[in-house]
Amino acid sequence: MIVNISVLFFSTFGGAWLARLFVSGKEYALKVLLAFSGSFLLAITALHILPDIFLESGHNHSIGIFILMGILLQIVLEFFTQGIEHGHLHHHNGLAHHQMLSPAAVGGLYLHSFLESLPLGVQWLNESGGILFWGIVLHHLPVGIILYTMFKAVGMKRQKILLFLGLFALSSPAGALTGFFVPIFRDIYLYLLAIVAGIFMHISTTIIFETNHNHRFNLMKVISFILAVILAYQLVENFH
Repeated sequence: MIVNISVLFFSTFGGAWLARLFVSGKEYALKVLLAFSGSFLLAITALHILPDIFLESGHNHSIGIFILMGILLQIVLEFFTQGIEHGHLHHHNGLAHHQMLSPAAVGGLYLHSFLESLPLGVQWLNESGGILFWGIVLHHLPVGIILYTMFKAVGMKRQKILLFLGLFALSSPAGALTGFFVPIFRDIYLYLLAIVAGIFMHISTTIIFETNHNHRFNLMKVISFILAVILAYQLVENFH
C-alpha cells in the first residue's frame, strides 16, 4: 500500500515534469494525452467499474441513481474548478489564470480528487483496486501538467509551485487512506464507487466529445481511444 500511496502522490509531480514538453505552443501533445486519459477512464468505467457495481449489488437498479448523482456532483464541482480536471486551460491573460486558481477552484479540485480515491482505499482492504488505481494515476498526469502551467503563467516562484502541487498531490492519498481506515465507507462502498463512475463518465465524455476542427487531432483522438480501450481491456483481463 505504501508504494501505491507514493505513486498516487507523485503522479501529480509527474504531470508537472511532463509540462516541460508542452511549453512554447506544444499543446498538441497535451491534447493527445488528455484524449488518451479520458478514453481510458471511460473504458475502465464501461468494462470494469459498472459491471462490478451491478454484479455486487445483485443488479440493483437503484444504484443507477448514485451514478447520476456522480454526474451531477461533477457538474456542480465544475462551477468552481472551471473544468481544470478535464483539461480546460485558458490563455487569455494573467487575470484569467488567477481567476481559475481561486480558493474555490482549488478547493473544488481537491474535493474531486479526494472523492474519486475514497473507494480505492476500500478496495485495498480487499487486496484489489488495481484498475481504479491506474485510472486515477493516469488522470492526474494531465491535471499536474495544467496546474503547473497555470502556476507558471501567474508568475509563481518554484518553491511555491512545489508547495501547492504537493498540497494537491496529498488529496488523492488522503481520500484513499480515509476509505481504508474509516469503517463507514466499507458499508457504502458500492454507492461511493457508483458516484465515482458517474464522475468518470462526465469527465471522460467531456474530453472525448469536446469539439475540435483540427482533422489531424480528431484522427489522433480516435487512435488514442482505440489504444486506451485495448489497454483497459488487457488490465481488466489481467486483474480478473
